[in-house]
Amino acid sequence: MSGNTTYFYNHVNPTPTVNSILNQTYCNGVITTEIPVSSPVGPGTTFSWTNSIPANGLAPNGTGNIPVFNATNPGIAPLIADISIIPAANGCQGTMLTFSFTVNPTPTVNPITSATYCEGVGVASVPVSSPVGAGTTFEWSNSNPLIGLSASGTGDIDAFATTNTDVIPINASITIIPTASGCQGISLTYTITVNPVPSVICATTQIKCSGDFTDPTPLSSSVLNGVDYTWTASAVPVTLYGFGASGTGTLTIPAERIYNPEVTQGTVTYSVTAHYGTCTGTSNTHIVQVNPSPTVTPSPITQSPCSANQPSQQIDLDANVWPTDFTWEIEDVSGLNPGYITGGSTDFIPAQLFTLSGG
Repeated sequence: MSGNTTYFYNHVNPTPTVNSILNQTYCNGVITTEIPVSSPVGPGTTFSWTNSIPANGLAPNGTGNIPVFNATNPGIAPLIADISIIPAANGCQGTMLTFSFTVNPTPTVNPITSATYCEGVGVASVPVSSPVGAGTTFEWSNSNPLIGLSASGTGDIDAFATTNTDVIPINASITIIPTASGCQGISLTYTITVNPVPSVICATTQIKCSGDFTDPTPLSSSVLNGVDYTWTASAVPVTLYGFGASGTGTLTIPAERIYNPEVTQGTVTYSVTAHYGTCTGTSNTHIVQVNPSPTVTPSPITQSPCSANQPSQQIDLDANVWPTDFTWEIEDVSGLNPGYITGGSTDFIPAQLFTLSGG
């Protein structure tokens, strides 16, 4: 008698795996997209995952697909987390898959101090950098190319020569936008001010006699407001006196009594300079020509005719300054008959006959 044959089946389930997932990279502050998780084993496979750096905004663990989240990196270096996924199917735990999830930081620009310059000076290139470090690129724009700087550029701010053809300060906003690892960062803006360089406007020349007061000389400038003036004065010849050697902070060269002890015309030259803040303009000059005071020497000095019918001698007039114009007059003398010459504008007093009245 033969025995019964018993058959049994041994089912071997496959080891589940996770379909390939590419490494992920996002910028700080960006909302991610959901990452589907699947297995070639097919339906019924479950997945559990872990996140090695929850500071990136993703939960430390979860199941199923990788959910949407706000990628976060408050630092200055990339934040690279490992996302590890373990599949399970039919009671069998499978082979873990790990991919990286990088959150790049938001690049910023290291501070740059606003600056003020005078018109016509050279400005050195301004280095631009970021705490995010190497690999950060920069684009910048200039709101007012009239200062002399290009309207835009990349990298460091270009060197340039300042310009300002206006009568007031002009300003420009320089805005810098950083980019690192494909992430555009937070812009930085600083200001460049270019002050105008003032020129002096004043009367050129006045002519005065020795010992007379000069006319006050108003000072003005090509720049509208805020200009200070300094001036110095020098004389040729140096023997002229009575004027101030210098002045500052005034809007007028004051009236001064200048003396010239010489026999020729002298000159006092005022050199005036305008200042706007730290900007010093070119000087202008105001000239005072000072004529000497002539002294008259008559010849002869005195005379006494011997008789009533004897005419006077001609009196020649000379002066220590040449050329000199003369005017003269004879005072009214009681007891003389009229008819004599009482005045003139010659360089001599002519000979003439003086007669006594009643004589």
